[in-house]
Amino acid sequence: MEWLGFIWNLETSVLEVPSDKIQKIVQLVVTMISNKHATARQIACIVEFGKSFSTSHWKTLNEYKDHENLGLSASLLPKIVRRARSESTNKKHDSYFLKFEKWCILNSFMSLPASVPAVSLFICGLIQQGVSYAVLESYFYSINWFHKISLNSNPCEDNLLKLVMEGGKRILGKPIMKKEPVTVDILNKLVDHFGKDENNLINLRTCVLCLLGFSGFLRYNELANIKMSDLFFEQGYVKISIRESKTDTYRRGNEIIIAKTGNKLCPVSWLNKYILKAGLSKDSSEYLFTAINYSSKSDTYKATNKNKGLSYTRAREIFLSSLKTLALDPKKYCLHSLRSGGASAAANNQVPDRLIKAHGRWVTDIAKDGYIKDDLPNKILVSLNLVRKENIYFRRHEENKLISLRSTLCFKHFAFKSYIANINLATVKSSHILRNMQ
Repeated sequence: MEWLGFIWNLETSVLEVPSDKIQKIVQLVVTMISNKHATARQIACIVEFGKSFSTSHWKTLNEYKDHENLGLSASLLPKIVRRARSESTNKKHDSYFLKFEKWCILNSFMSLPASVPAVSLFICGLIQQGVSYAVLESYFYSINWFHKISLNSNPCEDNLLKLVMEGGKRILGKPIMKKEPVTVDILNKLVDHFGKDENNLINLRTCVLCLLGFSGFLRYNELANIKMSDLFFEQGYVKISIRESKTDTYRRGNEIIIAKTGNKLCPVSWLNKYILKAGLSKDSSEYLFTAINYSSKSDTYKATNKNKGLSYTRAREIFLSSLKTLALDPKKYCLHSLRSGGASAAANNQVPDRLIKAHGRWVTDIAKDGYIKDDLPNKILVSLNLVRKENIYFRRHEENKLISLRSTLCFKHFAFKSYIANINLATVKSSHILRNMQ
């Protein structure tokens, strides 16, 4: 396995230097000897190559490869270190760092450990190419990550590179064009169109996908990974166990509650219809959303390959094509529109921020607020309260106080009546006792 610029043999736990790196250094030394002089960059390249062995702990750990008790631990260390990031993040870092390595070879720089001038020039070249800031960050974080786990000096922590990245952000920064959230009106149209024929499994899947994503504030990877064993049907609601989530770094798990609304857009009702029609088994390891194929013999649609979830690309195609059918512009929406639509609807209906944040599994208020789009009445409310003599919120506060006061008076009146009734009861009992004594 090639890792950190070295070749790690997991069977023998031997750490080796790739032959191309050795050849490069040998050629560099031969060139310096033949020319009888060397540039500062050539000397720095050789010094950095030596430093990668003298300062890295991986060389020391390699000495334990034949240890009777510690050999297995030494061979597992690379895998454990990589698990500090998710598999998708590691793949992304590997891809971007490989491109950086090729650039370093082309320009006679050492890639690991890299020097501050080398990384600065590389980043500057990307800015000149006009790449997006997201790409710039990806390169920077991949270089930073590989230096961090190689246990060598990290050029990305230098102040010069921090300033270069800040400058790149200002140069490459563009206005963020957010996608529109899905509204309740859109969901009504979607259910009216695709929910007419409840025997059509494909249309049922579209309805359930949208209603669950909207009501659960679900990211697509959370939707795609729902299995039948993650669904718990209770009276009045369904509980969904989210095993893996973007913000659940340590996989502690989350649970969301989806209520039965009893109306046309009830997600629980549509979910039950879909499960029954798809032939999915409760408490099984089958995925909720899977591929659906048409059977010409029975002239029906059937769920197939239930052990594999629906891909993001296919789900996106289904969602956008359904919006296009409703005469909506699909360019304005994405799968995240379901998540932002649900959060926006909750916020505009005065659901407490704390519950919205917990339901959407957001870590920070900033992340949560980025998904919420205030409706027009709430936007008007701000300036409307600036010019009115009687503040709407103040009036609501006073009305709430009045309601509270009425409730208190009613309670006191009820308590007083109960007190009088108890006195009368005690009087009757006393009279009865006196009669018996006589």
